[in-house]
Amino acid sequence: MTDRLSELSGAALNALLGSLPDGVLAFDDARRIVVFNRAAERILRCSAKDALGSDVDRFGAEEGVAGQRAATSHLRETPGSLLFFGEADGLFARRADGELFLHEGSIARVALAGAEVTVVVFRDVDERRSGNVALTDVRREAEYLREELHGLYNYGEILGRSPALARTLDQLEQVAATDATVLLLGESGTGKELIARALHARSRRRDKPLIKVNCAALSAGLVESELFGHERGAFTGAAERRIGRFELAHQSTLFLDEVGDVPRDVQVKLLRVLQEREFERVGGAQTFRVDVRLVAATNRDLKARIAAGEFREDLFYRLNVFPIHVPPLRERREDVPLLASYFAERFARQLGKPVPRISAQTTARLTAYEWPGNVRELANVIERALILSRTGELELAPEVLAAPRAETAAPMPPAQRSAPLTLADAEREHIVAMLERAGWRLGGESGAAARLGMPESTLRSRMKKLGIERRAP
Repeated sequence: MTDRLSELSGAALNALLGSLPDGVLAFDDARRIVVFNRAAERILRCSAKDALGSDVDRFGAEEGVAGQRAATSHLRETPGSLLFFGEADGLFARRADGELFLHEGSIARVALAGAEVTVVVFRDVDERRSGNVALTDVRREAEYLREELHGLYNYGEILGRSPALARTLDQLEQVAATDATVLLLGESGTGKELIARALHARSRRRDKPLIKVNCAALSAGLVESELFGHERGAFTGAAERRIGRFELAHQSTLFLDEVGDVPRDVQVKLLRVLQEREFERVGGAQTFRVDVRLVAATNRDLKARIAAGEFREDLFYRLNVFPIHVPPLRERREDVPLLASYFAERFARQLGKPVPRISAQTTARLTAYEWPGNVRELANVIERALILSRTGELELAPEVLAAPRAETAAPMPPAQRSAPLTLADAEREHIVAMLERAGWRLGGESGAAARLGMPESTLRSRMKKLGIERRAP
């Protein structure tokens, strides 16, 4: 019988089983191996010629042999059943060279050439883990690129003809072709990410994707891992190895948005990678060298943060090689009509509506407004107006661009103010207005953060900074 089974385990059967990634071996009731595929040869480091006809116990550790014998007995008593064993069972097997390894798989009884045999399908747990990590890294890169492509044309292109924007674009053209570190300075919503994308698109690294990370959107404990990656077991919850954004950005451009929010302990590592072009993953000892062009952005006063001991002065000078000021919308009022027309056309296509006409009166209102939320706020206002418009003309409700009432401290009427409204006051009133419209819900598609076009964590930070709290009803 063994000879007949051995014949079947030759060309025909091995051709069928040879392409399987898992090891497959079968043994008869005398525990002699009758099937041994190519993956079994690789995992057990033994040729099929040497394995066929030998005792299967040669490949088992003490616990593994006992478990296998018990499984075989159970399968004989329960025809047609299938048993699985996994990593948690802690069953070890032994390679031909004596090395023990943890394995997982399944055991079944099947009819082969008129006889019942026991078939074991197995894999090396460590090998599977390594494969999973590699596959996870590939998937993560693919997911990141898909996210980047999805958001690639957030505002289509940089639009405007104002002198303030022209100065910014002139600086962009001067530095884009170099590898110099660029620091983009400007308020939230001014389009700093668009400038970063334009810098990358005009650089010698443009054939690779721009890698970005918003430092303000991450908790302090996750910034280091996001930037530099971590090894499996580096901290609680680190179930697998993760590559960081610096590795992803090798030979490309890394955009660090809101770099002023990087925790001080991570600033040391960031300074090192800028100076020496090398780093280690969290929990790892291997040093990685990278070739990365850095573009950073912030809406914070970094010099004030340095004076307060919250930002390293040496890191600031490393980042401030070529600063570019991105002007707020109130400094480029000439661009408001052009941007409003662009957003109206864009959102009309998305909503399946005809492109609305923007009257001179509406254009004047849009141009006169201070826009504390800048281009991002303008886009939100146009989209909301287009949704609510019932005619062929863009309709702005009277209260849309009016100074909103703050919940925490109601503003005085303009005639009663002893001083002009400050930018902080305007920002506070605008945020409170969006919170009120969202029912003071911060997250979600209709929450205040989405209405303002910013991450929920950034909104919470702004509320804390501006002293915005919801009064008890």
